[in-house]
Amino acid sequence: MGIPLMYAVLGPMNTIPYMILVFFHGIVHFSYTVIIIEVYRNRQKSIVEIFYQILLGIIKNIVLFGMIIGIILNYSNLIVPSIMKQPLDIFVNLALPMVLISLGLALGNFKIRENIYGAILLTILKNFIHPIIAFYLANFILELDNLLVIIVTMAAALPSGSQSYYFAYRYNSLKAVVSSNVVLSTFVSFFTLSLLLVFFDIT
Repeated sequence: MGIPLMYAVLGPMNTIPYMILVFFHGIVHFSYTVIIIEVYRNRQKSIVEIFYQILLGIIKNIVLFGMIIGIILNYSNLIVPSIMKQPLDIFVNLALPMVLISLGLALGNFKIRENIYGAILLTILKNFIHPIIAFYLANFILELDNLLVIIVTMAAALPSGSQSYYFAYRYNSLKAVVSSNVVLSTFVSFFTLSLLLVFFDIT
């Protein structure tokens, strides 16, 4: 949701800082989340086994794995043969819609009403508290320029996404609550993001 939104409201060039933010956010936060979880889950095992589980956890996270492979391919200056480029371009265009469809199908198995209180709490934290903190830090503490303040605040206000659900599903923890939060947070974000667009005078 974040990439199409930023592209639409800010334009291609102004979206580049957001893409950089998403990239480093994924690399940093996904990595240490996997490390913390795997170290705790395997705390009785040897260092070698813990390292193996961490490596396995990173590889199984397709978003994080894709980012790492992307860095390697980018810096290797590998030229993609034209016979492969056209089929790959098709997958590039289909990737985002297919992720959203698959996530929607998976979330359809859970009932929001049964997990409403946890979902509401997480939604308040994600859709309201998080962007307020991000705006304050970006604008008053770090004193970033206006574009970066907008990007940081809008990024923080985005709904809970597929990675929240992935970690809940991957480690079999609070899947119903997290999935309910993803649905509710996405619904609420239509209103909160619209209010931010008005606040930042983006038309």
